[in-house]
Amino acid sequence: MRPPLLLLATLVATLTASAQVPDYVPTNGLVAWYPFNGDATDASGNGHDGTVEGAVLAADRFSNSNGAYFFDGDDRIFPANPGGYPLQERTTSVWMKSNVPVTGGRTLMGYGGSSCGNSWLLTYNNLGNQPYTSNAFEIQGHCNNNSVAAPLTAEEFTNWHLVVVRTSAAGTDVLIDGVLGEHSSAFIDDTAPGCAVFGATPSTSGGCYYQDSNNALWNGWLDDIGIWNRALSDEEIAGLYNAPPPIAGCTDPDACNPDSNANLDDGSCEYGCLYCGSGTVWDATLETCVAAPPELDPSGNCTLLNLQELAEGYQILLTQNAELDSLLADCNGTSTSDQSGPCSGEDVVTYHGYDYDIVEIGDQCWFAENLRTSSLADGTAIPLATASSPIPGPAPSYYKVYGDDPANAALHGHLYSWHIVNDPSGLCPAGWSVPGLGQFESLMNNSGGTSLAGIQLKAGPPIWNGNNDSGFNAFPSGYHSHADPASDYFIGQYGYLWTSTSSGSNTAYYILLREELDAAQILPANGNTADEGMSVRCVKD
Repeated sequence: MRPPLLLLATLVATLTASAQVPDYVPTNGLVAWYPFNGDATDASGNGHDGTVEGAVLAADRFSNSNGAYFFDGDDRIFPANPGGYPLQERTTSVWMKSNVPVTGGRTLMGYGGSSCGNSWLLTYNNLGNQPYTSNAFEIQGHCNNNSVAAPLTAEEFTNWHLVVVRTSAAGTDVLIDGVLGEHSSAFIDDTAPGCAVFGATPSTSGGCYYQDSNNALWNGWLDDIGIWNRALSDEEIAGLYNAPPPIAGCTDPDACNPDSNANLDDGSCEYGCLYCGSGTVWDATLETCVAAPPELDPSGNCTLLNLQELAEGYQILLTQNAELDSLLADCNGTSTSDQSGPCSGEDVVTYHGYDYDIVEIGDQCWFAENLRTSSLADGTAIPLATASSPIPGPAPSYYKVYGDDPANAALHGHLYSWHIVNDPSGLCPAGWSVPGLGQFESLMNNSGGTSLAGIQLKAGPPIWNGNNDSGFNAFPSGYHSHADPASDYFIGQYGYLWTSTSSGSNTAYYILLREELDAAQILPANGNTADEGMSVRCVKD
């Protein structure tokens, strides 16, 4: 008999919430913990959940999707109940990175306010004027009061770093990646309750938020923000920095499907196995109660009844194995049960001597890798552009190998100008074509919608940071700048895919997949970007 649904739901929710604070996070004195795993919830349970304004979920330092927040220079997150934050002894920690050069200062987080000196601000600046330190993380009370700054070079600023600040009667320390960067004897103990904001600065009037010419909003990534009402030890801070990557799964040993390797509960625990009726057992694969195989007569006597029960039990096992085989085939993409689907049971298309993997997504059949042909469908050779031998414009028709490196062509395929994409002879094999804007929109709708299509379309590690749930297997293949023939950009970071839809004179729409975003973007090419080289996929007509 199953327990009441409300009781079961409460049990699962409690287990999930309590497991969201990893073991390496000190819980003694923990006021707030923001893992940013899908939202801005305060996982400490103290009610400081954040309200997101503009920031978008992105991959974290472990390449886990929806595991951090990206701020574009005009975004903020406002934690609730900031009056509950510590105003005397405290420690704050935050993981950060940014690929945007800082001019002046940018604020990672802050709270307090009401007058100069009564805030707790963590900024990064390159001003170098007193009391600032050039290219440094700085903690201060506001209006340059009680400033303590630890430097970090601009080059290192583009990588993930853990910044921890603690203040107590022993003084104030700024630590970067677990190493003390600067110490001050000052105890910043006059912080006032008021606004709290991530990505911006609380106002000296106590409101949210404040900005001036020397202190802009954050532009970059933030993750795993922690706040304690005590000074953490050096060992505890080292534990935060050396934390293992989160492994999501069921962490409850009393569940049906505990994962001994998991250290972060993802809500996948199953409990129905504890309540299956008499004569049934829980099947973790089918996620339901199934008939239990019969036991033999304990006396060992082989009676007619025993044989009948054994035969019935054997048939049950055969049926379950068949269902399991079918599930595994579907998961592995090898099922041929749907011979009438958009791909008609095929899994490859041979074109100009190369076997392209294909995949069914919704009611469409797509190439599951980038095009790499050097000829049009009718066999006409496509001109090859190189850094030393570019194809002249206007409206150049060419293909390009990223960096003129054959290894890139073998992995990423070719980059094509939109003019060759639009050639009447066709770039894709017979019965296939370069997809139009509407076909890409259908692809996104069948891959979680625009806001999640990026993560579902992108290839998974080690190639990229997607989960490839769609099977589309998009690669970060970059693009070629025709205006500067020696310049190819963003391989390993961005993927650009041409559509066949024009967006104006010498322009066309393209799809952009970015390393830091889970969304897929549809963008109109501007200026002469129809001359640029981008990747191409084919879709079945």
